[in-house]
Amino acid sequence: MVKYIRTALNAYLDQDPQNIISKAVKEKDEDNNYIYGLDSFDKEYYKSRFVVILKEDFPFGGNQFTIMFQDRPDKFFTAWVYEKPDKSYELRGFSSAKKQRQEDIDKVNTEFKDFLMDKVHSL
Repeated sequence: MVKYIRTALNAYLDQDPQNIISKAVKEKDEDNNYIYGLDSFDKEYYKSRFVVILKEDFPFGGNQFTIMFQDRPDKFFTAWVYEKPDKSYELRGFSSAKKQRQEDIDKVNTEFKDFLMDKVHSL
């Protein structure tokens, strides 16, 4: 699923509609807490490698991954990846919280710097 996030981000950058669903591009309008959709963020993020900070089961199936991009480690993003019956994957959601604790971002950037900047295991 994590490798699929890279596949989906590359498909988005290449404007390949076969490999990305439109819901993930512009999922819905913002609400009070989150900004949704790949179109809502600077594409420069997606050109960067990323690391997974957290993996959780998603209540509606699949997994939700909190990721951070190496070249711009200034915010956390959430990618919802769903496994379809044919065992292929689909990026069903992409978002970022409007309010993120700067101390959490700083902690990852300092205490987990080696992990964050690991070029071997990042995608």
